[in-house]
Amino acid sequence: MKKLRAAILEDNPILLKDLVRDIQELDKLEVVINSTSTSVFCKEVDEKKPDCLIMDIDISGDSINGIDICNKFKLPTLFVSGKNSEYYRDIEELNLNSDSSIMHISKPVTMEKLGKILPKFIKSISLQRPSRVKLRIQGQDEFIELQEIVCLTIHQEESSRKSNNKRIYFTNRQPEILKDFSFTNLKPYGFPEEDFIQIHRSSVVNKAYANLKNVEGSNLNVEGIKTSGKQGQITLTISEDHKNKLRKALS
Repeated sequence: MKKLRAAILEDNPILLKDLVRDIQELDKLEVVINSTSTSVFCKEVDEKKPDCLIMDIDISGDSINGIDICNKFKLPTLFVSGKNSEYYRDIEELNLNSDSSIMHISKPVTMEKLGKILPKFIKSISLQRPSRVKLRIQGQDEFIELQEIVCLTIHQEESSRKSNNKRIYFTNRQPEILKDFSFTNLKPYGFPEEDFIQIHRSSVVNKAYANLKNVEGSNLNVEGIKTSGKQGQITLTISEDHKNKLRKALS
């Protein structure tokens, strides 16, 4: 199972270095961002789209704190702070109102503490990730397991009519048509951004079924589609404007 990608914010450079080292040694998360500056941290979170945040709360010299950043990005957050008691009500409010996992440990941080909290934090995130989506197919609402969805495309017949309908491909059934479905609806419908990637204005793929060894070309082979009673594949075009997004998703 691929490790979750974490962003770490700690205003003390020495504590930041120690925290990054300890998390890497525990080998539970992939650290993709580490910073002592809230502005740099927020910019990188916007760009790299980590799965979770690990942050101090009170950041010296900055106008915003860890609570503000958590509210901004609405990502699962582990607060690592010596002032958890001072921010108890804020953390409690986040827990009550957030759809994401919010946890905290107090400084000083030890390997033993991290070794106990990180598995719980990771498990809480995995439990909150959607496993299925509700879609309207053939006029009927259906709950469909995400792992059964291979890709979504605009097929040529619908595209020529400027329709907003999409064709959805599965691992276990014939393709179907989603009526009036926009790719901007992926996240609201519950499609995780880390699993479903738009590679062209006309197609979105489930990373689990895409041959991602070479994203420099113009085509992408997507496997596991059920057609005519057997498993097949489809070749989709990767547009230049989506290629950078695809590279970031795979980094």
